[in-house]
Amino acid sequence: MPGVFVAPLWPEIFRQDNERKQTMDEAERTFHALVAVYAELGYELVPLPLAPVETRLRFVLSETAS
Repeated sequence: MPGVFVAPLWPEIFRQDNERKQTMDEAERTFHALVAVYAELGYELVPLPLAPVETRLRFVLSETAS
């Protein structure tokens, strides 16, 4: 089954604004619900590192290079 990149909740950078209306608690519940559904459907979950965007990009590119 294909893999799915998931971005874990990162409390240190979490912000609410006009586009992100969820509270931290709601965002955490959403994350866990999505992870549960993907896992139930048999997807391999690949968590993104809690790192700067450039590092995350390198991670995704290295994971998809094979």
